[in-house]
Amino acid sequence: MEISKFIELLSSAPRFEELDHSGKKVLLRVDINVPLDKSRKEILDDFRIYAHSKTIKKLLELGCAVTVIAHQGRPGDKEFSTLELHAQYLSKYVGTEVKYIDDVMGPAAREEIKKLKPGEVLLLDNVRFVSEEMLEKTPEEHSKSYLVSRLAPLFDEFVLDAFAAIHRPHASIVGFTCVMPSCMGLVLQNEVDALKYLLSSNYKNTLVIAGGSKIPETVKVVSKILEKNIADKVIVGGLVSTVFTLAKYDVKGWIRDFVTKKNLQEQVETARKLVEKYGDRLVTPLDHVVLREDGAHYVRDVKEIDAEIVDIGPRTLDLYREIVGQYENVIMTGPVGWVEKEEFAKGTLELLNTMISKCKFTAIGGGHTVMIARRMGLLDKLSHVSTGGRAFLYSLVGEELPGLVALVKSKEKFLSKSSSSS
Repeated sequence: MEISKFIELLSSAPRFEELDHSGKKVLLRVDINVPLDKSRKEILDDFRIYAHSKTIKKLLELGCAVTVIAHQGRPGDKEFSTLELHAQYLSKYVGTEVKYIDDVMGPAAREEIKKLKPGEVLLLDNVRFVSEEMLEKTPEEHSKSYLVSRLAPLFDEFVLDAFAAIHRPHASIVGFTCVMPSCMGLVLQNEVDALKYLLSSNYKNTLVIAGGSKIPETVKVVSKILEKNIADKVIVGGLVSTVFTLAKYDVKGWIRDFVTKKNLQEQVETARKLVEKYGDRLVTPLDHVVLREDGAHYVRDVKEIDAEIVDIGPRTLDLYREIVGQYENVIMTGPVGWVEKEEFAKGTLELLNTMISKCKFTAIGGGHTVMIARRMGLLDKLSHVSTGGRAFLYSLVGEELPGLVALVKSKEKFLSKSSSSS
């Protein structure tokens, strides 16, 4: 989608205040899909749960009876689970009991929804236990699903707050918008406002730091960022940088072995074309901290990497900090090191602190980037903290977001009608 059209889509989505929520029975779709250790029954990072609690609290203040629908993992994944633990965390942040039922749309769930009173919250179980949820269909097709046809009659309105899943045309994301008044929640609205600011700035004085380990997706997005001039410059780090280093220097050793093992030859070829076409608009590391199997870690030039990459090296850090300080708007979409380990989080933390001290608008996205920023108490110092990793990246390059498109259509069907009649 052209960026101008995408900005128009962002501006057209129905905002939270466009609906009168007072005393309504609300179905709220959030994304509280979080890093989870099922064996220890522990949520490893609850930022998304904390973020969505603000929308729930606002609805409760307005006298709503709120039913929350969400997912955790996907069938077959190690993190696929019930939402019982999530209800406990939500209760802590909302400040009142969030009831939980191990049912999504059966008689037990529907009965609990009917009994729910103003000021009360109910969390349904993992919506991905419902097989039709993950089918990719149009909103109209999903509106005829069992999930929507059984739940929709129990509610006055639908609030979509799941930015991190908004790029998926799933039943709980797009289906309810066809059958009842719908709007954005506070989390989604905040994401949309940040995107409008970034994408409406004519792409001037903007830098993207592309790190992390999701190599195919990130290479695709970096390509579109440069092609569409969404940023003046892109600097890469983390495992994402391996394909760019191989493309630029044709290195041997660990990097080549890693790329071969992960079958990333196609991404290397894309990276090679980007390096040739965009030159110094695409900046790659000079050195890395590497980790040997015996636990020893040390610095290596990018042409001499002989062990696993775990952080950017000191020369790269100096270069990247200098570049970051030259830009007004800086977006980090993934860490440049293995931030789960404190000794390998230095590069990411130094860049975050440079962004905060030097730049006008700072945004981060992706679970691990948010995790380290939160751990170090930096979230409140950033302009925008996105709850979505892939959704944030896709939005930056104007990829169509089915959830937003569905909300706009719902606005035309329900809100426009009510405003014209009044």
